[in-house]
Amino acid sequence: MLRWQLVRRFCSWWLCALCLVVFLSDGVRADPPPAATAPAASYDPLIEEAVQAYEAGRYAEARSAFRRAHALYPTSRTLRGIGMCSFNLGDYTDTVYQLEQALVDSRKPLSEEQLAHTRDLIAKANARVGRFRLRLTPPEAVLRVDGNAPLILEGNELLVEAGQHEIEARAPGFLTARSSVKVEGGDRTTLVFHLMRDEYAVAEASTSPRDVARQSAASAEAQGGNHAWVRTVGYVSLGVGAASLLGFAVTGALALADENKLQDRCPDEMCGEMYRSTVQRYNTMRTLATVTLIAGGALTVLGGTLLIAGPSAQPSERARKKSVEPLLGLGVFGLRGTL
Repeated sequence: MLRWQLVRRFCSWWLCALCLVVFLSDGVRADPPPAATAPAASYDPLIEEAVQAYEAGRYAEARSAFRRAHALYPTSRTLRGIGMCSFNLGDYTDTVYQLEQALVDSRKPLSEEQLAHTRDLIAKANARVGRFRLRLTPPEAVLRVDGNAPLILEGNELLVEAGQHEIEARAPGFLTARSSVKVEGGDRTTLVFHLMRDEYAVAEASTSPRDVARQSAASAEAQGGNHAWVRTVGYVSLGVGAASLLGFAVTGALALADENKLQDRCPDEMCGEMYRSTVQRYNTMRTLATVTLIAGGALTVLGGTLLIAGPSAQPSERARKKSVEPLLGLGVFGLRGTL
């Protein structure tokens, strides 16, 4: 009986273990790899067009067709076609760039014969270009070769065809560095650009917009203050001049009345003792009339000139500043303004 229980227990354990193995193997079963995307219908005609143009020596046309085909269905073979066309067009930097990618691209990999031919073209193109490791300070500096964006590989390696070139490095806040470089085919070296900080640009950038606005406001306020006193003097001169002219009218009228009175009562300009006070008042009013006429005319001209020819305030400044202007009218004289 005991033996039978042991056998049954062993079978139970074995069944449980078998179920567990089946369950785990079903859970980790890998999905089948997705099928490769098929090329578009226009891919094969483009490849045929590119091959025919290449065999006819129309390399620019062939490269354009290969590039369009590569955009539809990129493979190592379309890269190789582009690089071969670039080699025949004398564009050796693009040749190196395209063919080196073709060597490592796993999409429709090259055959052994194609690999050998590709490596041979890369060697020939490398003999016509310089390859420079870049050391830039700051690292975000941007290079321009002969004014154009250069071809820089992922490993921070600059490709430049043989010949004389002007290389320029720029970065915000730094002075631009320029160098004239004569590149020989097969050059392999390090190109160093250490840009110096532009202290003026750094100081300008460190000034916050709020500081600029504050400085502008202070300058405008100082300029407005200089303009304000000119307008104030103009208004005051105009007001005092108008008051003087009004005083001339009053004193002149009184002097004229006394003159008419004395002409009637003092023949031959000989007046008795009883008209002495009238004569004195006439002389005083005549003097005051002369003085107020001259002063009023001069001040009125001065005030008008300052207001017309002087600097004018901006509308916002007029709203902020106190203004005073003369008030003249029939039976009314004074100054009005905003405080």
